[in-house]
Amino acid sequence: MAQIQPSVGIDISKDRLDIHIHPTGEAFSLAYDRAGLRELLARPDLKRAVIGCEGEADRGRCAAA
Repeated sequence: MAQIQPSVGIDISKDRLDIHIHPTGEAFSLAYDRAGLRELLARPDLKRAVIGCEGEADRGRCAAA
């Protein structure tokens, strides 16, 4: 059986990232700062995930992180 590639939706607000992972249904929030982004990117289960970000234009820097 093929493993399903996870997809991650990230809603970007001024101070927080709201994260939802499919297909597990896991949802959590992290601070929108270097430490929060590092914590998100350090997760081994997300190394091959498809990531989509949503937020105001001036907060779109998450997509490049």
